[in-house]
Amino acid sequence: MEDEEGGVEKGKMTEEMNVKEGHFDQEGENPSQETSSSSPWLSSSNRQAGLSSTRSERKLSVTPRDQYGFDITHSPPTAPPTAKRSSQTADAHLREKWTKLLSKLSSLSESDLDTVTSRWRTSQTSKSHHSLTLRNFQSKLNLSSPLTSLSLKFTKRIRSGVPLEMREQVWWLCSGASTKSRNAEANGEMTYRGILDFIEEQGKDENGLANVPVAMEVEKDLHRTFPNNSHFESEQGLSSLRTLLIAYGVRNKTVGYCQSMNFLAAFLLLNMEPERAFWVLAAIIEDILPADYYTKHMVGSRADQRVLLGCLKWKLPSLHKHFVKIGVAPENGNDVPLLEPLTCTWYLCIFINSLQLGSSLRVWDCFLHEGRKVLLRVGLSILKSCSPELMKCEDLIGVYEVLRNNRCVVSHMSDGPTPTMMNAEELIKLAYDKSWIGSFPHDKIDAMREEHQANVAEEARVMEVKRAEREKERLEREEQRRLKKLEEEKKRKEEEGDGG
Repeated sequence: MEDEEGGVEKGKMTEEMNVKEGHFDQEGENPSQETSSSSPWLSSSNRQAGLSSTRSERKLSVTPRDQYGFDITHSPPTAPPTAKRSSQTADAHLREKWTKLLSKLSSLSESDLDTVTSRWRTSQTSKSHHSLTLRNFQSKLNLSSPLTSLSLKFTKRIRSGVPLEMREQVWWLCSGASTKSRNAEANGEMTYRGILDFIEEQGKDENGLANVPVAMEVEKDLHRTFPNNSHFESEQGLSSLRTLLIAYGVRNKTVGYCQSMNFLAAFLLLNMEPERAFWVLAAIIEDILPADYYTKHMVGSRADQRVLLGCLKWKLPSLHKHFVKIGVAPENGNDVPLLEPLTCTWYLCIFINSLQLGSSLRVWDCFLHEGRKVLLRVGLSILKSCSPELMKCEDLIGVYEVLRNNRCVVSHMSDGPTPTMMNAEELIKLAYDKSWIGSFPHDKIDAMREEHQANVAEEARVMEVKRAEREKERLEREEQRRLKKLEEEKKRKEEEGDGG
């Protein structure tokens, strides 16, 4: 059974409320002062927490915005003053705990640090869940090693929330980006600076864009990225996003650029400096998520939609049965679920555009530490929390309306009135509550994913064959029309010649 140690701690930071109101406690804003250490990964980037150093000054506007620059005109009512004071006290307490924990981590070797912070590596290499159960048992009997104890504490802190001003450092460590960037040059890979120099050397094309293959594709999605965020209203903010996406396309030619990557990159830029954002993006696409998530046929992400459907049948059988009845879910788990367009967006954007900002941040905290299983947990938690309304739906349109507008599945980043929502604390608590969703044995989930990945890959192959056949037929028709036109032209000239 999957380890569930380090559950959500009581009295956590009510970050979502603060984010929605734009009221962040600035106490301890400089993490370098709180976590003084010679370790490079603990160094501060010397800028205001949560804002990229390349961001332009916000435009003067009467529109109320949160700390990240999002329009909060339609946000839920603010909390009363007593709740705000309680939140600030909880934030200070959590910040103090994180400061102590990061200080302990600074004394670890690079390999031990990676073991503690990047739990997703262990999850991906543990094919059997029995060892994880044993580790759980050992920790309860206080027989675990100091490193295991520290790992459990780190997971507990992650699930309890990360202070705003420490999020960049924590994400940098958890994602494995710190190690990835450090090893790049040693492995013969281009560094971030090297990639930027390469792009500059290529010059500009006739459209004034970087003369590299992905530039045009990136440009198409650039202005669609968080259109109501003040940081991306200026050319300077868009330029930072453009540079990051093109740089990654140059690094990973197999992926290049895929829709949804613009939101990942923008979200990272709102939380860290560009170079770190680049390496975290690389870690997400290349290491944390399954292969082929952002490739042409998105085999990895489509397979995960079927894993989600399989887990829905396993964990929420009544809801799955209702979905089959109204035609939303197929009886055969290998068929394409009609929910895929919506749930695929959940996964590709890692819930950025599906939850309130505070909830999205908390999901990313857990995802970068524990990996892809978090997406499955959050997805099922959303479906279960909305199940009373979903059970009333009679068709796909009704299901879409509920999942787009009910409780926790609403976008803080979009316009329109906001209904009652599940807050970040409630969402994370439910996602890890054994009585709510239960456990997810790694071997069972991996077996489901492998089966669906093979099926989706075969579907993609067949689709590509059919596409090639259609293209061949199109070219043949064009050739026939061309020959027919030439024949008619020849005949016309012959008739004109005879007439003369």
